[in-house]
Amino acid sequence: MSWSRTCTRVRDAEALHPAHEQEIADLVVKAREAGRRVRVRGANHSVPSSVAGPGDIVIVLDRLKQLEYDAASGEVTAGAGVRLGI
Repeated sequence: MSWSRTCTRVRDAEALHPAHEQEIADLVVKAREAGRRVRVRGANHSVPSSVAGPGDIVIVLDRLKQLEYDAASGEVTAGAGVRLGI
């Protein structure tokens, strides 16, 4: 059970770790064609197996670690897999 006691752990989901946005788009299309549900998980911030049910595809964003800094604007763009402070 998750920390909030709202989800039961399910270990029958398929976890995939794409490294680029196009891979995510391709996975979503393939899942839809196969009639499978897609769940998205960040970089291990939540209970890993509590986000999906049997047969679901879990897209884990931990490999999306792009980090860009624009010196002119002072803005930083961080990928979904970037862990801050670690």
